[in-house]
Amino acid sequence: MGADTGGGRRHIESFIPALSESKPSNEYTVLVRDGVLVDTQAPNVSIRHIPVDQSSTGFKRFLFDQIKLPWLLRTENFDVCVSILNFGPFFCRPQHVIFQRNALYFDTDYQASESVVRRLRNSLRRILASLSIRNADMVVSPSEAMNDFILASSFCRNSNARFEVLYHGFDSGLLSKLTPSGTAKSSGKRISIFYPSHFARHKGFAVLFDVAKILANKEFDFQILVTVDEGYWADGLDWFRDKINQPELDGCVVNLGQVPQNEIWREYQNADVIFFPSQCESFGFPLIESLASGKPVLASDISVNIEICGDAASFFKNGSAEDAAAKLALMFEPQERAKYSNLAIARFEGRDWSWAAYAERFDRMVTSLSCNEAS
Repeated sequence: MGADTGGGRRHIESFIPALSESKPSNEYTVLVRDGVLVDTQAPNVSIRHIPVDQSSTGFKRFLFDQIKLPWLLRTENFDVCVSILNFGPFFCRPQHVIFQRNALYFDTDYQASESVVRRLRNSLRRILASLSIRNADMVVSPSEAMNDFILASSFCRNSNARFEVLYHGFDSGLLSKLTPSGTAKSSGKRISIFYPSHFARHKGFAVLFDVAKILANKEFDFQILVTVDEGYWADGLDWFRDKINQPELDGCVVNLGQVPQNEIWREYQNADVIFFPSQCESFGFPLIESLASGKPVLASDISVNIEICGDAASFFKNGSAEDAAAKLALMFEPQERAKYSNLAIARFEGRDWSWAAYAERFDRMVTSLSCNEAS
């Protein structure tokens, strides 16, 4: 594993400790890239760091997955191999469970909007991911929408794997950092709009900046806060800097930089509205964090956003800044925000989103897989 940002990072930091507590009799060996810290004191978890020279590029990662990892699994007699982040060995002696959580490889609607070069790059990654899927025993997706993307792919249709959906967990202990919501500020105050996301082309920042222009031209009093780490290289980051410094925005969009996970709740608490314009997702951690915070959400109408939020969010046509601005303008009314705040709380409380429950569900999946093999 080697995630540095986004949902992958949250998954690593939370899943491993919860899994170790869920089944203390099991022993877990976690392989992570050098530089990725996993903080766990669990006696049944050992952390092994993979040298950067074996995992620093896609090709080196491929060689590790197909040569070094199968050798390690054979020589140390592991019972199950779990590939957390999208890719894994094509042939695996123990049972192989692969988590597929990158919608960019499988969302054909979004790919149609990309350049030829990016489409080719993601097509290659989709083929490699699909080869892992076709030879796995179980494929775990974080949403029904993501599962549908995979099953619609011609590369995956003939897989004998068992496909499962397992919604990501949420650290409910973080809720203690929140005071009662009180989302409906008095009218006339500046509205704070929060979009917690790293920068990537599919995250909808083009829509965000267009929405800011539309609202500014209509003289709405607002500020959009984003959490882009400008020190973390990403394709298009220069474009982001140019956009955020446009004179016509006049400070309407403010970059907070990367906010540590244990501090981000202050921003949720202070926000009036959570804006989620991402155009391609497999889950969307900010959606669950928003529901847990009792904050009204405006999100793009992609299938996974509707699946996760249900009627607890307002949706705009994916990619349409005009529709997003119109829906966001409605959120300037305290009554509208209060309505979606109440719906958000009810939606979150309707399910156990804890990482403990997540780990228990995952353990049951793997145990049933082992039982089927034994029978």
